[in-house]
Amino acid sequence: MVIALITILVLFIAALAEGLAAANKQYLEKLDADLIVFQEKVELSANTSRIGRSKVNDIRRIEGVKDAGQIGFSNATIVFPDNREPLDVSIIGIEPDKPGSPP
Repeated sequence: MVIALITILVLFIAALAEGLAAANKQYLEKLDADLIVFQEKVELSANTSRIGRSKVNDIRRIEGVKDAGQIGFSNATIVFPDNREPLDVSIIGIEPDKPGSPP
């Protein structure tokens, strides 16, 4: 019985992690973009890639690039003062009126 409960717990946590990862991936899949640039050595992870503003300006100056916008991902937990159950959220930040903005 204990092994069955542990197995269910592991499957539940794996499904939760997969669902959170899929939400970020869906956003990137639906972007109206020809190219997404990641920082070196982050294994194409949008959560860990950090490209500074000066590098984005360099990218904008490349011939053939129409425009570029930064996108940031973050995970957080909202803790309520009245002891309600904490709420886990994923946050996507964009530059307004730049590529990556939702329609």
